[in-house]
Amino acid sequence: MSGPILPEQFVTIETLATASGCGLVVYIIVNGLRTFVGLSARWLFLAVSAIVVASVYLASGQPVTVLAVIILIANIFLVAFGALGLQEGTVRGVNRSEGEQHGFRRRPWFSSWLS
Repeated sequence: MSGPILPEQFVTIETLATASGCGLVVYIIVNGLRTFVGLSARWLFLAVSAIVVASVYLASGQPVTVLAVIILIANIFLVAFGALGLQEGTVRGVNRSEGEQHGFRRRPWFSSWLS
């Protein structure tokens, strides 16, 4: 009897092919920098989003045009807002008083970037 088939990698190149995948990657990187390095600037979501989206765009091999730059900027903000929404949604769920009643300690990973 065989067990469940586990993925070889949890985050893959294919993950970056979607906006939600890029948002997840940005969320992981930003919170990793915040937790392990202590870097917690408000602009970090935007900077990491720019790096991720630009990397995906350059890997696609498409030519750089004015319209492509406009779309690239829109995608950078889309991914940054998606990652920030994931962060804030996680914070709202963790900071409920029910979690504290059950002995849940507040951790830096689950603290708001907007406050």
